[in-house]
Amino acid sequence: MPESFAEFRTCNDPQLFKMKAAAATFVADYKLKKQPRWLSLLGTSGAGKTLLAKFIRDATQQRWESQPSGVKYSTYWSFYHWPTAAKRMLDRRQWDLVDCMIEDDCCIIDEVECESDSKGILRDKLCNIAERRLGKWTVITSNLSLEGIAAKLDQRISSRMLRGGNVVVDVDVLDYNLRKRNER
Repeated sequence: MPESFAEFRTCNDPQLFKMKAAAATFVADYKLKKQPRWLSLLGTSGAGKTLLAKFIRDATQQRWESQPSGVKYSTYWSFYHWPTAAKRMLDRRQWDLVDCMIEDDCCIIDEVECESDSKGILRDKLCNIAERRLGKWTVITSNLSLEGIAAKLDQRISSRMLRGGNVVVDVDVLDYNLRKRNER
């Protein structure tokens, strides 16, 4: 398990252990150049989903590394905070963010939620991103459960989370700060 994952405390909770193990396996698969897939970390606020997503980014970050063939390449994980990106798209019409999220080789989309989107524009953009990111290294976090994503966002998004060897870890645990308080 990568060193950074050792910092993630599971507090002997089997759900948090499962989430941590899934993140470590995702990193191992990435480093072994296995078939690209998604890891969706879903569930209650304060579970550590964003922290694990950042650990994944840090553990897999490679920039201009030499290969045995002498070819150099760069792999950079793009990290998008969905509420911020959504606001930029709606307020500033920065729709190019959608293309970036689709085209990036490795992408983390953090805190996918249901922002104010009365016309369904963001939902449609997110469905497009989900459809076109299949088969690419992707991490998605959300405070919604898989069922919540289907009901509040779109069933097409939750369906894509389950395709092509993608892994979904859906947790229902006490917020980290409350767990920490209970440890005293």
